[in-house]
Amino acid sequence: MTVCMRDARWSDLSEILRWRNEPGTYANFHNRYPLSLPAMQRWLSDALADPRTTLWMAEREDKLVGVLRVDPDGAVMIIVAPEARGQGVAGSMLAHLPDRPLFAEIRETNTASHAAFATAGFCRAGSRCGMLVYRREKADEERARDLATRVMPARAVKARS
Repeated sequence: MTVCMRDARWSDLSEILRWRNEPGTYANFHNRYPLSLPAMQRWLSDALADPRTTLWMAEREDKLVGVLRVDPDGAVMIIVAPEARGQGVAGSMLAHLPDRPLFAEIRETNTASHAAFATAGFCRAGSRCGMLVYRREKADEERARDLATRVMPARAVKARS
């Protein structure tokens, strides 16, 4: 399933909070509990204020279906809307990642994320704090060409260094 990516904005807060507080989502985070509105406001405010942080919303057919965050240290976090799970959204979102060293910490039971990150070129690199660590040094050219032919180009996404 192809998606278009755009920069996140304040008006996305309620959808991100809804997705983050869905039990199937928070069960896969380090902190396995719902977040309060003030905590999510701080999270979004910090991400939007830091030009080194990438925070994109995924859209399909003009509906929001996910959020992708890349922190300055290369940590990747994705949330797929519960109603869009199992449709290839995570893989399409990950195809938009910047070509630089990245990592993700994924709960061992989150098989859908293991598959999506492996398809995006991440390799299992160990474990940390009860999570499996996946790393991608850089996207190889062949995989990048393959993904480019299968994924709609991003729109309204600003390049960040």
